[in-house]
Amino acid sequence: RGHGRSRSPGRSGNSSVLPKGMAVQFFYEVDPAKAGSALVRTSAPAGRGPTLLQSHGWVDGVLQASYDADAFDPQKETTWALVAPQKDVVFLDRHGKRLTAIAARRVRLIREPVKAPVLLSVLFVRWGGEYSAWMDQEEANDGDWGRFGSPPSDEYMAALIDTGILGHPRLGGDGS
Repeated sequence: RGHGRSRSPGRSGNSSVLPKGMAVQFFYEVDPAKAGSALVRTSAPAGRGPTLLQSHGWVDGVLQASYDADAFDPQKETTWALVAPQKDVVFLDRHGKRLTAIAARRVRLIREPVKAPVLLSVLFVRWGGEYSAWMDQEEANDGDWGRFGSPPSDEYMAALIDTGILGHPRLGGDGS
C-alpha cells in the first residue's frame, strides 16, 4: 500500500476522522460498456482530433462529509467516504457530449492529493469506422481488420480492466 493508495489520508495524528471540505483524490471507476457512463476528460481538447476519456483512475475531489477511516467497512457503503469531484473536472459521455456536474458519491478508495506518475496507463483506441481503400487491398482472413476497422468491444474492455488490471494487487488497490 506504499503507492499512495490509502483509505485514510492524514492518519499520522491521533484522529482518523477527516474533515468535511478536505481536498482528496478518489478512485473513480465506471463501466465503459454501460451507456450513459460519465467519463473523465483527461485534458482540454486541442482543436479537432480525438478526445481521451478516462473510465478508471484517481480524480481530484473534496470530502462532502467528515469521514472516519477507522469505521470503514468495505461491505457497508454507508461507511465509505462521500466525495464530490473538484469543479474543474470535466465529465463527458462516450460520444464527447459534456455532462452536467456529477453528484457526490460514496467511494471506497481515497488518498491525499499527489502528483506522482501512475504505475500504468492503458489506452484503448477505436477505429472510427470510416472506410479506407487500403482495406480492400488484401484478401479477408481471420486476422483481418475488416471493412470497419478493429474496435474492441465494450465487454472486452470492461473485462480487461476489471480482471486484468483492477484484479492486480499493485494496480487495483486492495486486490479485490
